[in-house]
Amino acid sequence: PIKNGNFAEDRVEPIVWYPPGTMILLLPWLKLGVPSDWAARILMVSALACGGVGFLRLATKLNIGLVARFAFSVVLALVTLSRDGLGTSAPTSVDNIGMATFPWIAIASLKLIKKLQGDDGNIGNTYTGFLLVGLSTGSLYLIKYSWFVAGAALAGFTGVSAFVLVRKIPFSRRLGVMTSYSLGFITPFLILNHCNETRAGCDDPNAGGESLRMWKSYFVNGKIHAIDIFDKTPHEQDRINIFKGSQADPEFLDNVHKKTGDFDIIVDDGSHLNVHIIESFNILFPKIKEGGIYAVEDIQTSYWPSYGGKQEVGVDGTAMSFFRKLADGINHMEYLIPNYKPTYHDCNILSLHFYHNMVIVHKGQNTAKSNLVSGGILQSH
Repeated sequence: PIKNGNFAEDRVEPIVWYPPGTMILLLPWLKLGVPSDWAARILMVSALACGGVGFLRLATKLNIGLVARFAFSVVLALVTLSRDGLGTSAPTSVDNIGMATFPWIAIASLKLIKKLQGDDGNIGNTYTGFLLVGLSTGSLYLIKYSWFVAGAALAGFTGVSAFVLVRKIPFSRRLGVMTSYSLGFITPFLILNHCNETRAGCDDPNAGGESLRMWKSYFVNGKIHAIDIFDKTPHEQDRINIFKGSQADPEFLDNVHKKTGDFDIIVDDGSHLNVHIIESFNILFPKIKEGGIYAVEDIQTSYWPSYGGKQEVGVDGTAMSFFRKLADGINHMEYLIPNYKPTYHDCNILSLHFYHNMVIVHKGQNTAKSNLVSGGILQSH
């Protein structure tokens, strides 16, 4: 979602994978009332045309033959049919935005190297040019991480060219222009890191706290206990206690439980790492009162490898697969397994509710007997 143009506040994905560059370009179309899917199509078709012209221009500068240019044009056309291309109904990829900008940045880099070789004596313009091209190359990070990898390769080429291929000008000047280039190149990283800290709060003790105050307002008689890996004690107030530690540290969680007693409701809105979700549940679920609720938010990370999930659906090792198996345990009395010993979860999970990106677990005694199974053996019926 885009609210008031504040991308740092509104994005929910890790900003390293989904930077805001493309969203900035989409924003004017959305403000005009253009549907998001059509805004994406317009932007991507424009990007593909711009990138096509740019790459063919680059091919001309590199003296690539006509046959090679034709082959590249065919490949460029096939991009529209790829998974990360324009699609047919719901285009989502930002790769085409990188395609639109990369060739022109490469052309600008070649022109700078040529200008450095010519050494026209206009040092100020040369420094400014390297600063701006470095900034443009680093800004590929604002489009998508994969395009930044291409930008890093281009930056490496520019550095090698300046220090190895250009030899007739003083080394100090070559060092100066590449220092200017490097300052521009690193600026987008600093900007995105600042935005990420603004959104997530990170280690700023005064950032965040809104959800704690919301829960306090909603549960007018409740005590709100929060856990964060950073110090957030400035947000403590009447009925809000904050503990500093990891959600996957058994000793820390046990100490918290000793101070708070059993919980009525637990909401896991922590790191969203699959291993942390599972470990936290195993540690904390026994510390919930009977009739209590355990909620896990953002369970979609089960499908994201960057969070320890799996792209393949239905495989073991994810938070979703963990909770699906717990759902089986609700019917443990129906297992045709002689001498089966129910687990703690089997006996104490009354129900599980699966929603979009959320799982709700209701704690209660699950001891209802089967009407047809006894001792793991199906009776005649």
